[in-house]
Amino acid sequence: MPSNKCKLCVSLLPESEPQLYSWLPLVKKAHMVEVRLDKVPGLNLNRLREAISRPLIVTVRRRDEGGFFEGTVEEVLKVYRKAVKAAVDFVDLDVALAPAFRSSGSDRSDTAMIVSVHLPAAPLDDLLARADALARQPADVYKFVYQAHQVNDAIFVFPLRERLSKTGRPVIVHAMGEAGQPSRLLGALEGNAWTYVCLTPSSQTANGQVCLEEARAGYFLHRKKKPTGLLGLVGYPVGHSKGWLLHNRLIEELKSQFAEGISPFPDYLYLNFPVQAFEPFWKQWQHRLHGISVTIPHKETLAQQVPLRSREVKISCVANTAVRTRQGWMCANTDLLALESIFRERLEQLQGGVLILGTGATARSLLVAAKRLGVYPIVLVGRNLQRGEKLARMYGVDFLTFQDASGVSCSLICNATPLGMHPNVDELPPAERLLKPGRVVFDAVYNPEKTRFLALAEERGCETIPGTTLFLRQAALQFELFTGIRPQPELVEAVWQAIRQPNGRSGQ
Repeated sequence: MPSNKCKLCVSLLPESEPQLYSWLPLVKKAHMVEVRLDKVPGLNLNRLREAISRPLIVTVRRRDEGGFFEGTVEEVLKVYRKAVKAAVDFVDLDVALAPAFRSSGSDRSDTAMIVSVHLPAAPLDDLLARADALARQPADVYKFVYQAHQVNDAIFVFPLRERLSKTGRPVIVHAMGEAGQPSRLLGALEGNAWTYVCLTPSSQTANGQVCLEEARAGYFLHRKKKPTGLLGLVGYPVGHSKGWLLHNRLIEELKSQFAEGISPFPDYLYLNFPVQAFEPFWKQWQHRLHGISVTIPHKETLAQQVPLRSREVKISCVANTAVRTRQGWMCANTDLLALESIFRERLEQLQGGVLILGTGATARSLLVAAKRLGVYPIVLVGRNLQRGEKLARMYGVDFLTFQDASGVSCSLICNATPLGMHPNVDELPPAERLLKPGRVVFDAVYNPEKTRFLALAEERGCETIPGTTLFLRQAALQFELFTGIRPQPELVEAVWQAIRQPNGRSGQ
């Protein structure tokens, strides 16, 4: 593997020797293995060395270092000395312990020393000062880990890596926590010596680790190298989304059709950004990004933040996509375009009008799509009277509360609320009385693919349109904006089915 591509190091924290050896057959796709001996300090390291052919890191973390080992400093040093005698490739020592290890007289000619710090969340200037202190310690590899409370903390990986790279030594920098996960992936792209991954979500050795299979078959990190354009989904929450899987796999599928180095578009990596406040995120990250998808609750905010707007954004005041162009950042509403294409295929069925449940950004896109297709009447239904009446006046449609909408005649019912979205799959919009035979029912929720609302609609004799139809069509339009290439619908569908049914099993 070329050295400029990302290396994946699977981190293991076994509770027993049998458990560790049961894991080893599963690490074959990793480039390196870290074994933390916090809970098994007496492990036979000579046997371990023989069992693992890949580069091997041995680590022991005491309680005061955020680990689980209950012993003394001298007992920790004893474990490390055994690791050196077993000729492991690396030992990872906390910066406070490193001087004692160096002075212990261990002959470590075959073992490199990682000197690391693990810090709580702090302002960037404080972290940079700690990085400078770390760089003054002799080391073969520098590892700098800090806690992230928000996604904007993850961007510290860039200046921290730059500062430590001045040592001329290999460097690893990332943040812990869900908000810090982007830093692990960005650190890989920026040239971290390796990236720590776990075997399964339940075997994480640190919060925010990506699983080995996700790193390889979801992000394709082992194939990435600098420069790689950064894409991502911005919203809150975003953990339920599968957009990152779809976009990353489409990128790899299209790259695979060309010889290496002659792909018609640069390489990209698509991440999730769990962001509660859009404006601070945008201020910090826009210079690092090539394009973003935007979901709840930021679609209207994006339309206000980006000066170059597509016609669909100007009409709907909603944007779900932004991309960097030669003229600057441009935002678009691929939801609206995708909805138009879906409903255009059924225009004859929709002549009785549309009833839209919800008053948020998706409802706006549905409303404008219906108006542009000439579907009338349009009735907006929701709980938020102030917002609903404002939208009704703005677009010249009717607004009703859920209590008043039960007798409305229409051909199409659209759920534009998040009710029923994973993990709250049992929730229903209060519109059961509207589900009558012959009506077409669309649900914008795509996870789960068949919501409880759609299942009930089918039972009542309605034709249903799942949210995946919108999700896949708008994603294909986004992909074209990001890369300049529109993937064929057959390819998008094939990739989606592979995501839904990994190894032939239905996935959530």
